[in-house]
Amino acid sequence: RFFTDSGVYNEPQENNTNNTNNTNDTNSSTNFISIPDGTARGSQLWNASLDGALGGTPLINGDYIYVTNGHNVYCYNINTGALLWNVSSQWGYFHELALHNNVIIAPCSWDKLYFIDANTGALIQNESNIYPGSSIYAPLVVGDMIYISSEYGYNNAWIAVIEYVNGEY
Repeated sequence: RFFTDSGVYNEPQENNTNNTNNTNDTNSSTNFISIPDGTARGSQLWNASLDGALGGTPLINGDYIYVTNGHNVYCYNINTGALLWNVSSQWGYFHELALHNNVIIAPCSWDKLYFIDANTGALIQNESNIYPGSSIYAPLVVGDMIYISSEYGYNNAWIAVIEYVNGEY
């Protein structure tokens, strides 16, 4: 079990209707990942073909899983494997992602910081070029502050700090 700011995360369990003493039941589907009925532990649920290797650690949010691959961020339905959307960078490479207020924070090396609507894939504030947010490292979100280790130390700033104020980054 892992404790997070949004509740308790329980290791995914096989659905077992015969077990009436399921200690992993938190009575909330948002706190754990459920394995579909009839699926054996360790079996493959679905797969996706990418043009190359993963660029970073997958990010899970509800029924969505987000993965990076070179110039792209992909969003799949975690249960079916259906591709829901993808966003391509102008020229840089996506690596690690973070989530804040249902927005994917996606630093892109050699490029800028992208803000992507987690449900639709729509770019948010694409006109801004937060160049110090160019990074190969995962953003750290603390409250409404986002901290990113800058890839280049632009203007001798090695940590970019972006504040979320009144619905804007």
